[in-house]
Amino acid sequence: MKQILKKTLYIGIILSNIYSYTTDSIITIFIQKYPYLTKSEIKKLKKQGKSSSLSNYSRALKQPDYLYRDVVSSYKHTYELPAIMCMYAGNIALSSPDGQISFPLLQQTHDMHILITEKIIPAYIVAPGTVNNWMIDPKHPHEMYFMKLEFDKKTNLYYYQTSKIDPAQNNNIPLNTIIFIADPQTMYIPIGATITQASPNIVLPTIYIKKDFCFIKNTLFTLATNQYFKSTNPSIKQDDQTIAFIQQPNG
Repeated sequence: MKQILKKTLYIGIILSNIYSYTTDSIITIFIQKYPYLTKSEIKKLKKQGKSSSLSNYSRALKQPDYLYRDVVSSYKHTYELPAIMCMYAGNIALSSPDGQISFPLLQQTHDMHILITEKIIPAYIVAPGTVNNWMIDPKHPHEMYFMKLEFDKKTNLYYYQTSKIDPAQNNNIPLNTIIFIADPQTMYIPIGATITQASPNIVLPTIYIKKDFCFIKNTLFTLATNQYFKSTNPSIKQDDQTIAFIQQPNG
């Protein structure tokens, strides 16, 4: 009987340590294919007096079930999305097969900038080895967006309010920026409100890529800056209390 109780205790201790593992907070964002509407769907929208432009589906938060319903209903999800690379706070990440990109959380606020540009240039402390910060190359097309976390008192919901902004006059890129190397015309970021959940992690609104997105340019330029960045790796934080620290009963 004592042996059974002892084994049961050991199993419970091991399981409690397994479930006490916690991962560091992360920033995550999903990349999906741009949901093009078919000709019949465009005709249907026109009959209803609506524009076929996807941008008209982005609007202010007015009700709890706001989820771009018309767009989602016309979009068939696939898992054939090619990998996309992007950068954040000295890290490079590659999207997973379902379009998810994750970074370790390295900022105090939940607000985020999104920069889409064909080229960024370094501002060196000591050239060419030490970079102070990255800057937008004004010679190339670029667009910047700001995602601000807001709280709606009427619905008790958190949401990201996304707006397109002008870059800083000195072209410096803020530290809380996710950078995509691409032609801005080949990516779509919905303007307006997107519901999210209060969490230690940051879950940003979905970003869409269009048919003419150049994966080669995205990959090659990102890899060309690889010496200044590091790849993201998942980490597990173990609690100090392990079976080695537990005093065993006599007998």
